Amino acid sequence: MNTKLFGQFLLEEGIIDPEQLYEALRYQQENNKVLGELARDEGILSAQQVGEVLDWQLCEDRDFGEAALEMGLLDSDQLGNLLRIQRERRVYLGDALVALGALDEQRMKSELERCTSEGDQPDYLPERSDEEDGGDVSLTLWSIFSRVLPRFTGGAILSGGFYPTIKHPETGRRFSRRVTGDMEFELVILIEDELNEVINNSGQGKSAAAMLTSILEVFCSRMEATGVTVAPAGKAKSIGPKALDERKRKARRTSCVEFVLLQPPLPAGEFHQINCCLLMGKGC
Repeated sequence: MNTKLFGQFLLEEGIIDPEQLYEALRYQQENNKVLGELARDEGILSAQQVGEVLDWQLCEDRDFGEAALEMGLLDSDQLGNLLRIQRERRVYLGDALVALGALDEQRMKSELERCTSEGDQPDYLPERSDEEDGGDVSLTLWSIFSRVLPRFTGGAILSGGFYPTIKHPETGRRFSRRVTGDMEFELVILIEDELNEVINNSGQGKSAAAMLTSILEVFCSRMEATGVTVAPAGKAKSIGPKALDERKRKARRTSCVEFVLLQPPLPAGEFHQINCCLLMGKGC
């Protein structure tokens, strides 16, 4: 059974507004440390070693802890201790909303129970079908995106989760690439100009187009392990808004979300974002 993300559920029900969601995500970011940041704060790894692990992850689809183990920078006891600390200190979205006064604890718990008891699948996730073996394509892609993003920004930008598109960036570039084989789709990402510069300046060979390619290569590798043969087609290319609108009209199914990015926050207190659109079907 698929359930909606709690934040999405609260937004759709009108229980919180986007500003309250962003503030709760900021609160989570301030209190929930990613493993590399935690290892650095605990004095186990240096900032340089954390960067080395992130660079290594560009080539290997491994969690930070797995990569650090393989590189010999952490041993199993250190990793286990870091994971324990991370679990003990974790702040969930509901806890953040209560801490910020957006909900009281009783209301939060009742809404969480209502959310998790509903069996409706989110409208931005494709239903499973015979031609989409290997699970929900979009959910798999969004999960990979969250993992790849920090690797292409040197850890400077982290994903705070994905939600149905609330707004579109006023400026930015769209990059697109197709996947063909046992399933056919096109993935389009819209990146704000400022974030595009962060990616371009984060290291040799790093770009938004390269990040899109990396996401699809990891996806295809995962699908291959389940017996589904797919591969990226052509090269990642820049497209305009009119071209994207035309592709959406031709697509058999679309799945569009925005990633709320926790770092770096905008001066006004808002969050950067990257919008993604999955277009299912041939020739979309």
